[in-house]
Amino acid sequence: MTSHILLAACRQEELAFETRDTPSHGAFTVALVEALSTQSLANLSYEQLAELLMLPSLETRQHPQCEGINKNRVLFNASELIDRSHSFKVTKRKEDGRLVLDAGGIHGIVEGTKFRVAVERSDAASEHNALLSSIMFASTGVQALQSFLVPNLPTTLPHELRDFRATVTDWNTLLVTVRFLGPAGSYHSTLTSSGHSDISVQCGEGDMLQIRRHDPLTTKYHKARALEVSNGHLSRILDGISRFNVHLYRRNPHTPTKGHFDVQLHQVDAKADTGLRPVLTPVGEDFFGNATEDVICSEESSLQIDTVKHAVVTNMDVYYGLTLINTSDNDLFPYVFYFDPNDCSVQVGRTIPLLFSL
Repeated sequence: MTSHILLAACRQEELAFETRDTPSHGAFTVALVEALSTQSLANLSYEQLAELLMLPSLETRQHPQCEGINKNRVLFNASELIDRSHSFKVTKRKEDGRLVLDAGGIHGIVEGTKFRVAVERSDAASEHNALLSSIMFASTGVQALQSFLVPNLPTTLPHELRDFRATVTDWNTLLVTVRFLGPAGSYHSTLTSSGHSDISVQCGEGDMLQIRRHDPLTTKYHKARALEVSNGHLSRILDGISRFNVHLYRRNPHTPTKGHFDVQLHQVDAKADTGLRPVLTPVGEDFFGNATEDVICSEESSLQIDTVKHAVVTNMDVYYGLTLINTSDNDLFPYVFYFDPNDCSVQVGRTIPLLFSL
C-alpha cells in the first residue's frame, strides 16, 4: 500500500485479545501507548514501533503487524529514517553551486556510486501538507575524502533539503558471487549455482542459514567456519560481507609509495615512562623478513590481490608491534585497520599523528 501505513493488532487469521486488568483494554493498545510514551519519536519509524509492540503473554497467539511501502518513515513525519552508515552529509558550494559530498574513496565511494536525497515539496492542493519525493544522484570527481554529486536527470533543487544527507542506493562496486546450496530467494548479490563463488549459503536448521566465505585471503589464512544467520537477515548480511571485501581488497593502482614504504613486525619491549603510555621499543628480528607469498585468486573471482607479507608468531605472552618505515620525500599519516573474518568487522587501531621521512 502506498497511500497509508497500517498498524494492526494481529495477523489476518488471529484475534486481538484484551488485557486481564479491570477495566480491561486491548493488549495492542496498551503496548502501543506505552511505547509512544517511553520512546523518542523523532528517531523511531513505524516499522521499529511495531517491533517494540511485543505481547509476552500472547506471543504465540497475537502478532502486531506493520504494512505499507513507507513504514520506514519517522512517526507522524514525511521524512524517512536515515541509515547513517549509508548516508553522508551534502553541502552546496557557494561559488559555483556544486553539491559536495562529505565522503570519497576512503569511504568506498567510486565514480558512479548512486545516491538518493529526500526532499520535501509543498502540496499544491493543501498548504498544510508536504510531499516527500526523492532526487537521484551519481558521484563524480571522487577524491579521497570528498566527491561531487550530479543529478541523474535535470532538476531544480529546492532551497532547503530535508536533512541534506545523501543515502547510497548502489555502491557501484564489484559484486561478490554467491552460491546457494538449497532453495534461494532473491538477494542483492550475484547468484551462481555452480563453479567458483566468493560466498556459499547453505540451509541449516529451521530458518537458519550457514554462510561460508571462499575469497582468496580467507581461503589461505583463515580456518573457515560457518556464520549462522537468520533467513530474514540474509540480504543485509550479504551486503555487509560485500562491503567488508571491498575494503579488504581495495588497492591504489598507482602504487605511489612502492619502493618508499616498508612495514616490519617486531616484538616490543615496554618501558615505563612518565606519560600515560609506556614507551614501546622494537626488539629482535623482523617477523615479516622478506617473506612474501602469492595468493592464488580464481580467475572467476572479482576479488584479486597481489603478494602479501605474512608472519607466524607462537609466543602469545609478549607484545608485538608494527614498525612503519618511510623513505619517501613526503610525510605520511598512516592508519592501521584490523579485519576480522569471523564476523566481518573492521576496527581501526590507534592513529599515528605523523610519520617523518627517514
